[in-house]
Amino acid sequence: MNNNARGIDVASFGKLAQEAADLATRSAEMRAQASQARAEIERVSAKLEKIDLSRVVGEMRHFAHLARQSQAKLA
Repeated sequence: MNNNARGIDVASFGKLAQEAADLATRSAEMRAQASQARAEIERVSAKLEKIDLSRVVGEMRHFAHLARQSQAKLA
């Protein structure tokens, strides 16, 4: 056991320092992943903003009408 004047185990301190460095690295990786996720959310949001919802609803109504016609023909 390597103790300094304050009674701190230098080996333990080294392990703690390594753990702190590992946590800092992991934290940086997680921040990078979060940044990438935010960028992806922005891209998807931009695409969603371009969707004309009234057109989508119109198309859904049209397909529902076609489905009803098909059912009527089968009946």
